[in-house]
Amino acid sequence: MSPFGAIYTLLESWPTESTRAYLAAEDGADRQLRQSHILGTEQQMLKTMSTIFARVVPSIVREMQIRVPRSTVEKHLYEVLASMHFPTPIPAIKVILRSCFWGCEC
Repeated sequence: MSPFGAIYTLLESWPTESTRAYLAAEDGADRQLRQSHILGTEQQMLKTMSTIFARVVPSIVREMQIRVPRSTVEKHLYEVLASMHFPTPIPAIKVILRSCFWGCEC
């Protein structure tokens, strides 16, 4: 499988039924998320992704002129991330880009 195919397959495995239900819920509806114990790699990835998103959300909200408070955007983003399943860590983006665009395995 190509590096791109491997990454696509990995990303496709992240959303769960709970993620799909959360995203499909109408505005104002009671959104139910899975209540499970997030352990090991999943907890580490959730923490890392939350930290990254916390850094970029303010500029995204500002640039897109989103009229919802930033805290609301961050809350929903965290809830979506918490509903996902992270079975394995992903490689560094630099490795992904090099292998996909230049064909080298770095």
